[in-house]
Amino acid sequence: MARSQPPPPSGVRAFTLVELLVVIGIIAVLIAILLPALNRAREQARQVQCMSNLRQVTVAVLQYAIANKGWLPASSEKGAEKPHDFLWYQWGNDTSNSNPEITGPTATSGRRDINQSALAPYLGLVHGNWRTPSLTGAAPTPLFNINSFRCPSDIVEFRDRSEGDPAGISTQADGAYRYSYTLNKYTNTGSNFTSATLGKYVAGKLTQIRGASQKLLMYEEDASTIDDGNANPGVYPPPMFPNLINLLAIRHNLRGAYQDTRYEDASHVFSQLPNPGRRGNVGFADGSVRFVTRQEMHDPKCFMPKL
Repeated sequence: MARSQPPPPSGVRAFTLVELLVVIGIIAVLIAILLPALNRAREQARQVQCMSNLRQVTVAVLQYAIANKGWLPASSEKGAEKPHDFLWYQWGNDTSNSNPEITGPTATSGRRDINQSALAPYLGLVHGNWRTPSLTGAAPTPLFNINSFRCPSDIVEFRDRSEGDPAGISTQADGAYRYSYTLNKYTNTGSNFTSATLGKYVAGKLTQIRGASQKLLMYEEDASTIDDGNANPGVYPPPMFPNLINLLAIRHNLRGAYQDTRYEDASHVFSQLPNPGRRGNVGFADGSVRFVTRQEMHDPKCFMPKL
């Protein structure tokens, strides 16, 4: 005779489908509430890391100047390479091969050796570790902390103005600029310093900068406008707009921001400053780094060192 199954213990029952769906719904609501807060916290951490990186690079610029009788490095401008560029990112593009610092006669024959960047010795490059420039088209391996030049939130594969691709090649002869921080064109010894029209506004030495704690030296540039290491924060003398400028990145302060392209034409000329109240990381000539608004940084009182 078959034994019957014992009845289930008193008071114990399984969840119904409705109850399971309610629990799942509550979990989904909690995730929806908490996820934005977690994302904001993560972005705040990245913003702090970005600020630390920019401070390292800004201080390295000052260390270079102190070691060179007050003279600042050049701004790593595309098509205007200098031996004292702060970052040797460019492909060789001098077809006449007349510039000795260019590693190859064409854009496809080689890169400048990034280890000979003016700031490399102040960012961990051990003295004597210089490499022979590559003539094979391959990028020399950095022997210093190259990530100091990159914001952790910056997708360096995207460079709108230089039309670069993830492989590092671009339609720009010097190649795309795969870094986040740029040097104010009014505080360096590049082509603007020797320009007949701009030279009188440019500070080539630290001693020429008035009110260093309020004067722009380097900043985190927006991915949509960055095309080399030479930052154009504005035009002087006024009017400021319409003009082609390099915007302060606001990737750490995007909440509620509108598209910058609203005030940009097909030639990248802005009719006015977009998102003026949004903030980004800015390095000043006294070595400090602050989280300031575009309105403040893109003001001639900030980016013109002699005012």
